[in-house]
Amino acid sequence: MLINQMHAQTYFYEDFEYDGGMPIDWTQETINENYYWRASPGGHTVTPEVPGSRRPPAAFEGEYNAIFEKLTLTNAVTRLITPEIDLSFAIKAQLQFYHAQYERCLISGGCNNDQLRVYYKYTDELENESWVLLKTYTDEVPEWTLRTINIPDSANLDNFQLAFEGLTGPGWGTCIDSVVIIENGLISRFISKVNIVQPSESYVPAGSFNNPILRIDITVKGNQGDIILDSLHVISLNDPGVSLAENGLKLYATEDSVFRDPVQIGSEGNFVNDEYIFVGLNKSLETGSSSIWVTYDMPGSISSDIHGSKLDAYIPQGGIKVGGGNYPAVDQSPEGYRELFESLFHDDFETEKGWTFIGEFEQDIPIGLGGVDYGFPDPDYAHSGDSVIGTDLTGLGNRHGDYENSLAKDAYQAISPVINTNYYAEMNLQFYRWLNIELFDTARIYYSLDESDNWVQLWTNQGVIVDDEWRVNPIDLPEETDFASSIQFKFTIGGSDLFSTYSGWNIDDFSLVGNYITYDLKPVEYIGPLCYCGHD
Repeated sequence: MLINQMHAQTYFYEDFEYDGGMPIDWTQETINENYYWRASPGGHTVTPEVPGSRRPPAAFEGEYNAIFEKLTLTNAVTRLITPEIDLSFAIKAQLQFYHAQYERCLISGGCNNDQLRVYYKYTDELENESWVLLKTYTDEVPEWTLRTINIPDSANLDNFQLAFEGLTGPGWGTCIDSVVIIENGLISRFISKVNIVQPSESYVPAGSFNNPILRIDITVKGNQGDIILDSLHVISLNDPGVSLAENGLKLYATEDSVFRDPVQIGSEGNFVNDEYIFVGLNKSLETGSSSIWVTYDMPGSISSDIHGSKLDAYIPQGGIKVGGGNYPAVDQSPEGYRELFESLFHDDFETEKGWTFIGEFEQDIPIGLGGVDYGFPDPDYAHSGDSVIGTDLTGLGNRHGDYENSLAKDAYQAISPVINTNYYAEMNLQFYRWLNIELFDTARIYYSLDESDNWVQLWTNQGVIVDDEWRVNPIDLPEETDFASSIQFKFTIGGSDLFSTYSGWNIDDFSLVGNYITYDLKPVEYIGPLCYCGHD
């Protein structure tokens, strides 16, 4: 195997090579629905007779790996539990395993991957047992990837157990192979890798906050000592004329490469002569991968001549002081950039801006309700700030967190305030969406011009949608909306059938942007040249 055990004591090892069966001393606990982990020669496939069609195409080593997979929208969850392992003499036990979970796109719409959570069983002095979360892997993992987790010293017991918890996406399966627990002794932490990436290329509406511009991924290995991020130097690549909001340059840290539950580090500021250095960060980085984000806050009002301007930045050579070293070795400016668009209206739902709600639509803090039987639950965090709008965020009706059965058309509605669009064309609606809806139920978006009651359908689902993360959702408005005096939008749920219900709409960071055009030239009268009979 590729995991290096040559100089390490091995406490446990499993490679799942049992002629297609699962090891008899492992157990399984179903949390939701009765689906089970199984042995597989790679990931799942619908054409097993086609070589290489599995995702991944083969086990990491040997012939078989363990997989949790089911083409179901019922949010199935099952734990695969090791036998008891004696770690009573361990100094620094470390779990290593290989992991893959490929994304799957359904004909009915939507692309998702399965997910993996790793737990260990903890027994306190009163013999009370509980499962403690070690790590969560929610993103797609499109190749076999080595996972390394240091086991807490408090878990070094003679009856230690691990649980690998699979959650259906549905994807091509969450797969594990070559599970080993080794003695890692005392290894000083060190920086293994620093990678700087462009996290998004979607446009940035004026008036929006915490827009990621750069992401710095830092990988730390070892188990002893501290790795401290001291300072970070950023240089602007913004187009001329672009200014951030006051103290609109910020730095955040997250535990993975998703901008979720970010923690601000350092003091916010602004570029001076296109440069800014975040100092005195004193951010301790744990073993594994951490992400540092450079973000922009944009002013609510910008001049129309900088509509479409570039927003970008780079890290100069040696601009990151971390772990006693300076990174990167050369200037790093990842490919891609974002654009600043003039905003006619922006709402992050942290205050009341005049929305009207009908039925179970509401504005509140999402707490992860619904999605117990089908699809995914509401998020338990907003895309930004604290609040969102959505259907049944707080546990209304008979189906807490889900929309109800047998709804009439457009029974639940969220209606925006009237937005002034005088002199604007080429408008685009953008919002962040977390939507779960059943195949035979309907979600819609409408618009209405000039304060009329004539609602025109802009979008509807074409099948089942099962979002398990915030997804940016840009929609170009039709030409008929150009130069209208005003516009309103309406999000709806309904009708719904008698059967399964899902968690419905969650919406955050709603923006309408457009191009301000003071003159729209067109011919109004023909004045010459003229041709008269008898004249040349």
